[in-house]
Amino acid sequence: MINRIVLFRFKPGVSDESIEKTLEMPKNWKGNIKELNDIVVKRNLMDRNASNYHAVLVMSFQTAQDIDIFAEHELHKQFVDIVVGQTEDIQVFDYQ
Repeated sequence: MINRIVLFRFKPGVSDESIEKTLEMPKNWKGNIKELNDIVVKRNLMDRNASNYHAVLVMSFQTAQDIDIFAEHELHKQFVDIVVGQTEDIQVFDYQ
């Protein structure tokens, strides 16, 4: 099993409503992207520091190949197109 953590720091001025709408998108991936075993989408509860990350995705996959297939899935690409314009930093960490 391979786990992927993705951290998002949204740009100043991106509204809470926009962030919530964007973070709803990955919640629809489970069951629609067969390579994705599980996903958790959460916002940071302690968003007191401008340098903190605002949201996280935690996903699990069976293989590295599953991650590659997931990355090319249309639902993932649609999310990336939107979230890249709203964020100033995205960090990805994969572990086994």
